[in-house]
Amino acid sequence: MTINKTMQDLLDRARNDSRGIAVVQMVCGRGSHGGRVNRGSREVDALNQLVKLEMVEVIERHKSVEVSRGNSIWIYDNVYRCIHTMPTDADYLAALGACSK
Repeated sequence: MTINKTMQDLLDRARNDSRGIAVVQMVCGRGSHGGRVNRGSREVDALNQLVKLEMVEVIERHKSVEVSRGNSIWIYDNVYRCIHTMPTDADYLAALGACSK
């Protein structure tokens, strides 16, 4: 699977943070005047693909509701960080090359 632009942006966001974490937020529902609100689903889909590829892990998930004038907006926050994988022994041996004795 190739990494698309949204996935790369999410990886860069977490890598460039001083604490190494980032947040993806999805908002859906109806606004205070009844208009449809839907934001962040593309980033959440990209985050889920990165989780499947085992490049990031979701640390926390928060859900909150904001009510105004009888309409509700649901807010989903996903806090994630990049997974740093260590090279295997085979990777080390391949980097050393053949041993000449």
